[in-house]
Amino acid sequence: MDGVIAYTPDGAEMDMTVQGPEGDFAAILVDERIFISDSAKGGPYQEIDASAPGVAQLHSQIKSMDVVSSFAAWEAGLEQVELVGEEEIDGEQVCLYWATVNTADAAEAEGEQLADGAPETVIYKVYLDAEDLMRRVTFGIGGAEGIVNATHWNEPVDIRVPKGH
Repeated sequence: MDGVIAYTPDGAEMDMTVQGPEGDFAAILVDERIFISDSAKGGPYQEIDASAPGVAQLHSQIKSMDVVSSFAAWEAGLEQVELVGEEEIDGEQVCLYWATVNTADAAEAEGEQLADGAPETVIYKVYLDAEDLMRRVTFGIGGAEGIVNATHWNEPVDIRVPKGH
C-alpha cells in the first residue's frame, strides 16, 4: 500500500493505492465511506455499499492502516516491549522495539472478532525516530509479512470524496 492518511477528530481519512495478488487498485476512505477504483491510477471510483457482502472485512482492512487506532489496540493487548537497538532508515538513526501483542485483547479493543487460526500473540517490530515518531512497523502473521513505512509526518494532505459522488 502507498498513500496518505489525515487524522481528524472523527478518525482517519485515507487515499491509497493497494497492490494485491489480483491486481492493483485505488481506495479512498473519507467520512466513513469507501470508494474503490479498479485502476491503481485512481479512477473512475465506485462507492462501496456498506451492506454488500465482504465490505465489513474490506472496511476493517482499510481502517487497519490507521496507525493511531492500531496503536490503541496494540496497547490494549500489549504484553511486552523490548528495546532491541538502533538501526538506520533512509539515513536516519531509529530505535527498534519489539512489541509483543495479545491478538485477542487487541481485537476486542477494536470491537472485532479474532479470526479463526489467528496466533495468540504477534511481535511487531516498531522503529521510532528521535522525535518518537513511527518510521516503520513490520510484522508477520500466517507466513505473510506486513511492512508499514511512515514518512512526511505533519505535512498537509487533501483527501476528498471523488468527483461525482
